[in-house]
Amino acid sequence: MIHQSDRNNLISMSDETPAGIAGPRISLMMHCVAIGPVISLTIYHVFFGKPGVGLALACVCAILLFAICLLLARPESKAHQLIDGLFMFISLPVLLWSLTQENMYGIHLIAPSIFAAFIVLPVRLSSVLMAIYTPVAIAVYWHLNGPEEGIRVLFGLMCVYFFGFGLSHILVSMHRDMAYSAYIDTLTGAYNRNRLFDQLKLHLQSVRRGQSTVTLVLLDLDHFKAVNDEYGHAVGDDVLSWFAQTLMSFTREEDLLFRYGGEEFLLIIPGQNSDDCENTITKIRSRMKDAETPYGLDITFSAGVCEAQAAKMDLDTWIECADQALYQAKRDGRNCVRSWAQSD
Repeated sequence: MIHQSDRNNLISMSDETPAGIAGPRISLMMHCVAIGPVISLTIYHVFFGKPGVGLALACVCAILLFAICLLLARPESKAHQLIDGLFMFISLPVLLWSLTQENMYGIHLIAPSIFAAFIVLPVRLSSVLMAIYTPVAIAVYWHLNGPEEGIRVLFGLMCVYFFGFGLSHILVSMHRDMAYSAYIDTLTGAYNRNRLFDQLKLHLQSVRRGQSTVTLVLLDLDHFKAVNDEYGHAVGDDVLSWFAQTLMSFTREEDLLFRYGGEEFLLIIPGQNSDDCENTITKIRSRMKDAETPYGLDITFSAGVCEAQAAKMDLDTWIECADQALYQAKRDGRNCVRSWAQSD
């Protein structure tokens, strides 16, 4: 299977916030729902309650409106999530303070704020933060209003905490599983083509900026069709799975393996030039020759190596050059490695 640390990184594209996972439309709807009662409370305190509280609530309205404008103008941006996080860190202590004030009824906003924190903050942060905040809110209210009211609030807020905790973790876990299914080839455990081209673009951009050296390796199992024809597709699947997992066990954590199609695989090796990479693949071939293979079959592969050339290559050219090197390896009798520079 793929390296566990890189598997966890699959979710970093959408962050670990349920609001980020839900997408901009759901996030926009949540902001619109939240701003309604805040505007109502603002109007009440400005004209009938405490003007200072009304001014503070007006600032809250401004933050929510700013987040809504960002969602409408740039729905693909994550800036609104930063604003939401800032909003939560400001509002949570203010709500605790409101519990100590007469006729402010801040307790009614504690429960939705706890739930909102689980939605708009990363789950690891919200789990710890709310585990501290919820007992503090209960203790403050209990101290000011006595045990009878305190027990009611204790039951209500603990229910909100555990519900928010469970829901947020379920959403993030489901998203992680969906991301894994979308980007991983289930047969071999290697990445599939859905993730390939994004990674190639990132590495090629890094090369163009002069920040790194990246080499592409295209690998093809030798005579794989004969294995399928003679032993059946079930054995062929076992061979593909064994090959991918063995290859990943011989590579570094930063190396990325993709199933390119059929019996072809593609390996991205950062930090190595063409010569270094050719030596690496040759060593892998030697180690794989000594490994125990499925059904005792003689499993070999051919490989084409191509180092990214910043001034000469776009994405398609890079893959095409690796394919030319692979074709040369097959012409030279298979079970060997050739680099694009040698075959050009």
